[in-house]
Amino acid sequence: MINSEFTADNDSKWSPEDSNILTDFEKTEWSKHADKLPTTKEGIEKLTESMPLSASHLNPESETFQALQAIADETDPVERALCFKSSGNAAYQMHIKSKSKKRLQDAYVYYTKAIDVKCEDDQLNSVLRVNRAMASMKQKNYRRVIDDCEISIKLQNTYVKAYLFAAKAAIAIEKWKECKKFAEQGLVHATEEKKETEIRIFNKYLKTSLTKIAIQEEVERKATEKRLEKQRREAELQQAIVERKLKISKPVFEYQEYIGDAQIRLDEEKYLHWPVVFLYPEAMQFDIIGDFNEINTLQDHLAMMFPPQAAPPAWDTQRKYHFDRLQVFYEALDTKEKIIVPLHKTLKGIISATTYSIPGIPTFSVELKS
Repeated sequence: MINSEFTADNDSKWSPEDSNILTDFEKTEWSKHADKLPTTKEGIEKLTESMPLSASHLNPESETFQALQAIADETDPVERALCFKSSGNAAYQMHIKSKSKKRLQDAYVYYTKAIDVKCEDDQLNSVLRVNRAMASMKQKNYRRVIDDCEISIKLQNTYVKAYLFAAKAAIAIEKWKECKKFAEQGLVHATEEKKETEIRIFNKYLKTSLTKIAIQEEVERKATEKRLEKQRREAELQQAIVERKLKISKPVFEYQEYIGDAQIRLDEEKYLHWPVVFLYPEAMQFDIIGDFNEINTLQDHLAMMFPPQAAPPAWDTQRKYHFDRLQVFYEALDTKEKIIVPLHKTLKGIISATTYSIPGIPTFSVELKS
């Protein structure tokens, strides 16, 4: 940590020249406050262990850091910001060489300290924002990269690197319109400054963003069309129900898991199609017709389900259920009276009756004639 040639006993003094971890500026400032520094080897090692760029970790709350901060606070704001910037650059280079996440965080902290100085040099502040964005990019905090770059651009709108980092971060989080904006603006300034490498990169980002935006807009357009079409169909469906004066009540049982994709719909000829439930109370069974056109009759379906000469359903072990032996009924809405339904009547005619309330979907009980 300290210079390997330095040895000290309890009476030894230490000079900033004995360290290779301080900038010239820091050595000068250190010398001005030599009386505040430790003089023993143990004290020096403890001090250097907690010093920025020498420490195993950077602790802004440590006494040493606070002491260095107090020293720096007495200097010119621009010099102070440059000092923190220099330390941030050094920490970042250490990160590049060692891949140390701690050094990357140190760099971020130093750049933040430099920004917090709030010196009046807009160009310097613009650079500091991009430097911190560079550290944030390594940390994959892309939104923070964009935020810092936007501030950098406000301070110095010709700073090409700010546009470059902002566009790259926007690509990382798939903010294609933001990427396009930064790439277009950056391309203007890169062209003015004849920066060929940056021009190529901006053109690449611009091409990527324009392609992605076109795809995104097409997806959004189709989604909008689909949503509006669904709303139109739902409105037409509700209007059809209102026109027929149908009454819909709470389902008698949870049928959703049984009907699958079947649903109420209005076809192109403006006929309603329903999922319809047939209950067989005596056998404790039920059937669901997934698509029952309202102009069809009950016998249209029951005759196919229970033809006289065909084999009965597996649950009809006594072979009782044949079409000519069946009758269908429902309970009246108010009186709960058993209403027998003529099988030749259309579904529309049945569910439009004042005594019938549709329990979610049309539901009827099927029993054997006496």
